[in-house]
Amino acid sequence: YPGEWLLDLPLLGKSYADFSREAFDMAVLPVRADLSQEWRALSAATDPNADADEMTARRLAESFAAYLKACKLDERALSTLPPGRFLMPGDLEGSPALTFAPLPGLSERRARSGSLQAMMERRYEAYRTHVVK
Repeated sequence: YPGEWLLDLPLLGKSYADFSREAFDMAVLPVRADLSQEWRALSAATDPNADADEMTARRLAESFAAYLKACKLDERALSTLPPGRFLMPGDLEGSPALTFAPLPGLSERRARSGSLQAMMERRYEAYRTHVVK
């Protein structure tokens, strides 16, 4: 397996809220803040409780993937960039399995049915179950 795919193994033990919290914690580190600025701004302007919308999910996922790719290409040699399939999608290119992104300020409580957060959680869980495992 490519190394990027192996980076996903720790996701098996993380909830979507944990994944989101850790992604934002990493994104604001001084070495990554400039690379993540666009994705963080888009995320901050998004209401996780809003109705699920495919275009919003796609914009967030594309922006998050662009941030991960920028980290990988940066001369500061950043590592630990899950989900690895965002960097090397293989046969999943353009798939709903890769159309999720972390959302800010999530709690562990259950997301409202039909919300963007619920959609992202389902896709994250599907990614963990069907791609990572």
